[in-house]
Amino acid sequence: MSHKKAKKKAFFPNFKKQAHHIFADVKFTYKNILHWVLSKIIISCWSVVLWILVALPFIIIAIIAGLIDPISWSQIISYILTWSDASTELINSMAAHPYWLVFMTLMFVVTAFFFLLASSYNLFLLSRLSLSYVAGKKLVIKKNLYFDVRYILRFMWILCWNIMYLLAPIMIWAWIVFFMYFFFNIWFISFNTLSLLIAVYTFILILSLIYLVYRIIFWYVILADDTRKKHLWTSRSYVRKSIDITSGGNFFRFFIMCIVYSLVLLPFTSISTYYEEQSWYMRDTLIYKSGLLDNLEPKKIQYYEYISKEFKYLSNDEITSRLQMYWYIQIILYFIGYFLFSGLFILLICSFYKRVLTKK
Repeated sequence: MSHKKAKKKAFFPNFKKQAHHIFADVKFTYKNILHWVLSKIIISCWSVVLWILVALPFIIIAIIAGLIDPISWSQIISYILTWSDASTELINSMAAHPYWLVFMTLMFVVTAFFFLLASSYNLFLLSRLSLSYVAGKKLVIKKNLYFDVRYILRFMWILCWNIMYLLAPIMIWAWIVFFMYFFFNIWFISFNTLSLLIAVYTFILILSLIYLVYRIIFWYVILADDTRKKHLWTSRSYVRKSIDITSGGNFFRFFIMCIVYSLVLLPFTSISTYYEEQSWYMRDTLIYKSGLLDNLEPKKIQYYEYISKEFKYLSNDEITSRLQMYWYIQIILYFIGYFLFSGLFILLICSFYKRVLTKK
């Protein structure tokens, strides 16, 4: 028997054994669910605190600038929260002070970027926790690396490297689309050909991003598994290590694991989506019946009339009562989802890393 045929024949028995180990890791975690939930709560709280600490200087600068600049940012926030159109006076004020508008927009982008970096540190902390469960142990809560500046900074730098890796195919796709539009405008290709080419290249981009995410996603698990060493690797080395260990045919196994995970969560997510959509429809129905909406476009009028017919058998008080009940149900579903499923995918990734990629 050739080496390739023997390897194909051994694929499914090996995968069955590895899947059994992954399931055992999940089972061990749920046996220690109180420890898991408490650890997740502390990790989530620390992620918020870390974001505030990292972004605090920019938040203070933005607040001071918002108090002294001539643009009324309180009105802008009010319009955003109420989904209403800005007044002509406010629009003219923003147009008359473009430098203030650019500066505040920059502060918002920087704050959001640091929120992404700092709040993502929970991936590292959850990986440390999950790796302990995979090893058949419970990580002492206070021994997780909440305050280790070395790992916080290294994590953020590696995350920046990952963003650069993901931006590369997106930039290539953008340039391809740009040149295709250029050839379309000079009549080299038809509109149908242009649409087909964009659809094909977009499909290729999505597949490329999915495969690229798989190749680099294990970097924070490798970093979490590297805490016994005195000296950390360079940031790019962790990404390269993730790419090295994910070479070969394990992508199919990882894909199957993701499918099974999605199927397990499908009933819960479907129920949550149903109550969320119904709440939106009932809220819009109440707003429409109250007569607070003016100058609606024809499409929006059709939408509001349609959803109003869906709830025509209910009075406004009954809709309000049901809306309140759905709100409570959504809160309950949120906490159930957080306690039972939050961090589960990180656990699966850590188990896959140990059981399949490094075969431990």
